[in-house]
Amino acid sequence: VAVLEGDYVGFDCERFFNFEKSIFLIQFGLYDELEVARQRMDALDKAGFHANIIWLGCFSRQESAYILYFEMMFESKTEANANARKIRNRLKRKKIRPKQFTIRTISRK
Repeated sequence: VAVLEGDYVGFDCERFFNFEKSIFLIQFGLYDELEVARQRMDALDKAGFHANIIWLGCFSRQESAYILYFEMMFESKTEANANARKIRNRLKRKKIRPKQFTIRTISRK
């Protein structure tokens, strides 16, 4: 789920099946319910952050939670870490506390 021009846009899991290697996300939080993740995404948007939601069920039969992640998917952990430092500093300045701020590795199984 992403917000484009003020509207929610959902993508089918097939969109992510072209990954040939792992990708890295800057995770803000992990949520059991999509609506809770959307509410947090809206709050981040109002604070000037671009965030998206992805369902872990697209990648694993054992997981069904939703990840709220910043900006985009990265091809390297180094690149994700560099961007995460910048985002963490912006979050601190705005006094926003992430639920579970981490770099998450996603791969097709």
